[in-house]
Amino acid sequence: MRCGYAVNHAPTISVRELGAETRFQNVFQEFDVDRFLSTLWVRAQTAVHTELKARGYDVSEFEQQAQNIVNNMVHITGGAHNSVIAAGKGARANVTAPPARMGAPKSRTD
Repeated sequence: MRCGYAVNHAPTISVRELGAETRFQNVFQEFDVDRFLSTLWVRAQTAVHTELKARGYDVSEFEQQAQNIVNNMVHITGGAHNSVIAAGKGARANVTAPPARMGAPKSRTD
């Protein structure tokens, strides 16, 4: 304390903040953020649902609204072998059909 006043000796910005990028460096970082936020939302929704139900409230409408939100967040599990997936606002996926398979070539007997 100086002259009866508290003095703030902390830096206004940290070294970590100074070195941080303002944008994602690759798409996986954005996916990680989406995944973490989705996990936090589901955990918060579960906690609210459990507490409301434990206190005797009717949670049927809450469950429906929560399910609608979960359905709008795309969760893909399992394999996506040779598949094209697009999700999110304005997402597009282009699919190129493979060439037709005509079966085994026929042998010529002249």
